[in-house]
Amino acid sequence: MSADSSVVSKIYNSLSNVFDANHSLIERGRESCLHEFLQIISAYGLIESVGLRLLHRHNFISSSEVMVERSVLDTDGFALITRVESTAILDENFVPNSWVYADVGFVPMEYSHVELLNDPTCNPETYTDFFIELGSKLRDLGLSTLVGPALTSSPLVEKNRPQGATQMLEMTALDDRANILRYVLDNPGLKEQHIETFWSWGGGSEAPDSPKEPGDANPSRAPRVNPMRTCTRICPSVQNPPVHQGTFIHRSQ
Repeated sequence: MSADSSVVSKIYNSLSNVFDANHSLIERGRESCLHEFLQIISAYGLIESVGLRLLHRHNFISSSEVMVERSVLDTDGFALITRVESTAILDENFVPNSWVYADVGFVPMEYSHVELLNDPTCNPETYTDFFIELGSKLRDLGLSTLVGPALTSSPLVEKNRPQGATQMLEMTALDDRANILRYVLDNPGLKEQHIETFWSWGGGSEAPDSPKEPGDANPSRAPRVNPMRTCTRICPSVQNPPVHQGTFIHRSQ
């Protein structure tokens, strides 16, 4: 584990819940901020590897625990399940999938099995200049506790996408201290009913054939924030006061 586990747990536990985080980001001008971050991702040629996520905690973890994402195939089909696990399981098969920018630099938020990520080698050590520039922008906009870089899904995840589905619905299994992502068919009403928690290049302008020079803000090649397209992850709000909608983890078949 590259980051001190006590630092990881402290920062993870300090994050807001999804509803407060969403409200704060919208108040700060979500669309324009995401556009600026996507511009940086595009400038470094990382639109296939890196997206953005709404930083929020699902539960509390101890200094000997981390949130780890794995895939399952159960009675309800394919799912990505992120649950609390011991730091002892972390080896070369598990890498950070997202980060929080803190005073000590980028700190891992959650981990994934490498087979679930499009580029599991992407991290603050291998793409130093990109992470420095993104961190600087996060700090300047005061959004380091609300938005963070997150790695995009691998072909293994994409091949399980049902026809007509461009979204994954995120729900919480409270008894398992886990959150579950499943593909759902497109529904125009989802935008009004759910909280967006993951964004990537959403179309609009074409992606450049080659990376732009860092700092090149040519608007003709700027990405359009279109979070309801591929890779959007959303959380349903179904109660007042709101909580994550509950679900169960089914055993693999």
